[in-house]
Amino acid sequence: MHLHIDIVGTCNLRCPSCPVGNTGPSANIPSQKMSLELLRKILDKADREIGNYSVGFFNWTEPLLHPELPSMCQEVHSRGKYLALSSNLNIKRNYSDILPYVHEFCISLSGFSQDTYGKTHKGGDVEKVKSNMIALAEAKRHTRSQCMIYSRYIRYKENNKDEKLMKDFTESLGFTHGSCWAQFMPLEKLTSYLDGSKNQLSEEDLELIDNLAIDPIEFITLAQKYDTGNCHLRSDQITLDVNANSILCCAVYDQNSNNLGNFLSLDLLEMQEKRLNHATCSSCMRLGAHRLAFPNKDLSERVNEKVEKKLNLSH
Repeated sequence: MHLHIDIVGTCNLRCPSCPVGNTGPSANIPSQKMSLELLRKILDKADREIGNYSVGFFNWTEPLLHPELPSMCQEVHSRGKYLALSSNLNIKRNYSDILPYVHEFCISLSGFSQDTYGKTHKGGDVEKVKSNMIALAEAKRHTRSQCMIYSRYIRYKENNKDEKLMKDFTESLGFTHGSCWAQFMPLEKLTSYLDGSKNQLSEEDLELIDNLAIDPIEFITLAQKYDTGNCHLRSDQITLDVNANSILCCAVYDQNSNNLGNFLSLDLLEMQEKRLNHATCSSCMRLGAHRLAFPNKDLSERVNEKVEKKLNLSH
């Protein structure tokens, strides 16, 4: 089981394909920071009732905003659990205080030049990111950390020319380059689009969908043959907000309608039953939206081949 834990309730950027950037305040995402004491209570319960689990300090938020991040990483490490971080890396930190306790560090990117990057990582500064990537590499050498550091280059229709430049830069630092096709999130907006309810989407949402390299409906159609009728987001993951509330899954954003109850007082079997019977979950499965998260290498290769051919990209 993997625990997605938002240790902060906000992000410093407003990316258009992320709900932090495309959803208004009605989503009621709290902006406070989780205390170390609350994290310990969450992990105590997970130790007792789950046992075998990993932790990620992220969902829709930026973990480097938390002033006590090193102590929180140490707390997970002290329990012998696998810890992953994902960051836009626009924030300068003493990475040497963090890397010894982290197994996996993902850097979210979408351009090498500011003109490209600034459109899809709105509010970010790619030169600051590059500087922080260099500092991160130096910290890894200094601490002799075994942390796997990699980029996740989010691919749109119009940013493919920058990818090779960022790939070369990333690999020059000893990091691994990775990429994925941008998707339209959160789930609440995605299901509206799949259901044909475009009137519930803003002009900005529709512009974003037009900028996606592959339309969500095309992707879901491609993934149909791999559909087992299950969703690993609900069977293999638990998503917690900054107050330890259990949220339906990592793809939703509206915490009013998708709050299953507080994790500390929630029976895990009851939590899973609530997920299986939830209206949002039923709608997602009916429309096939869960296929966007289907972890299948063959599917990934088929999607890459189709989109690259569509965009006339060379291999």
